Amino acid sequence: HVLNAEGINTPKYTSFSVEEVDNFVKNETMILERIEQAGIKFPIVIKPSKEGSSLGISILKNKNGLKEAFHDAAYLYRQKPHPIIIEEKIEGMEFTCIIITDPITGDPIPLPPTEVVAEDGSHFFDYDQKYMPGRAHKFTPARCSDEHIKLIQQTCIKVMNTLEISNLSRIDGFLMQDGSISIIDPNTISGMGPSFFLFRQAAEINMSHTQ
Repeated sequence: HVLNAEGINTPKYTSFSVEEVDNFVKNETMILERIEQAGIKFPIVIKPSKEGSSLGISILKNKNGLKEAFHDAAYLYRQKPHPIIIEEKIEGMEFTCIIITDPITGDPIPLPPTEVVAEDGSHFFDYDQKYMPGRAHKFTPARCSDEHIKLIQQTCIKVMNTLEISNLSRIDGFLMQDGSISIIDPNTISGMGPSFFLFRQAAEINMSHTQ
């Protein structure tokens, strides 16, 4: 809601409570109607509302398996179930862009975005591809025009400012086929492993780990 109010695009979405998930059989007609009313068509993305690293995510081409996917997302941690989010499955060039802050001026410094290409046969950039060495393909800078790179960077700075994130952010999204940007995941910190996105992107502007 906050991003959309500032003209920043996100996937179409709706959400369901744990109670609605628990009573899926009783609520199935209502659930499908709410998904349709949100303008979401299959394939859809089902994910926990409070999680990261692609944990608990399912992608369904139709309603088969919907009950199981709802339960898996809500009960990723059985002791602490979460509401779930349903999003449209968007297509385009997936990217992640890190913004750091100049310690003297306070100005944001957007790093060159990385294009992420999920492995053949997978539907999305999942947990194993994110954290296991040699998984998926990552291109820094992203393989798009200079104009699109600037648009990605400007949009990510706007996301950071809109959400009042300070110091550091990593913003994930898609460059759509029509040239627009859709944001899927703002993060208030980036992974800090030596081969992670932060250091890949910083190296592109000749910035060392120490700097």
